[in-house]
Amino acid sequence: MKRSVWMLATALLWLGSVAQVQAFEKGAELADVTINKKGELRIDNDRISYAPWGVSDAKAGIPKILFHLPARMSSQAIIDPMTERLEAEDFGEDRVQAITVVNLDDAMWGTSGIVASELEKNKRKHPEATIVADDGSRALKAWGLERKATYFILLDADNRVIHSHEGELVQSDIDQFIALIKSQLDEGDTSASAEVKASIGIDFNAK
Repeated sequence: MKRSVWMLATALLWLGSVAQVQAFEKGAELADVTINKKGELRIDNDRISYAPWGVSDAKAGIPKILFHLPARMSSQAIIDPMTERLEAEDFGEDRVQAITVVNLDDAMWGTSGIVASELEKNKRKHPEATIVADDGSRALKAWGLERKATYFILLDADNRVIHSHEGELVQSDIDQFIALIKSQLDEGDTSASAEVKASIGIDFNAK
């Protein structure tokens, strides 16, 4: 009996680890999820509303960097170095989409309302930002994530995983994300150039 219980526990732990690896497997499409308990913050004439959000709602044809974080004050310090670097690089929302998914279930007891209010303030300050409030741990469960952990996920134009990281970032981690983003943009520019040449039937660089 004890052996059976031990084997079951081991199997469950193994399955959990496999699920997490598969969630961010390089080259795999990020599993879609519908966050409809709250959802994406929308703003209209300074009025905030919520709409269901899923990975399929992300902008098509451009790379995305996705932050998944617990609704805790400590999360801000973890993501600040990356957000500051992204602002300095100034890629533009039309070229790289930044998506922040905040898991309200990870808020300290009695603070989820305060966190939601802060998210609304941030949306008013940055109306172009994609901010998603997840009040049901939908993304966390769909992607096999750990509670109270912060994740950075880089997706390509087709929502396939390019790179991911859990926890605090050191400078080399940030540099790697930025280099990969630039590589994706270069690939996109090359592809767009090829499509233009094909459409007009002329290659001005041909020798």
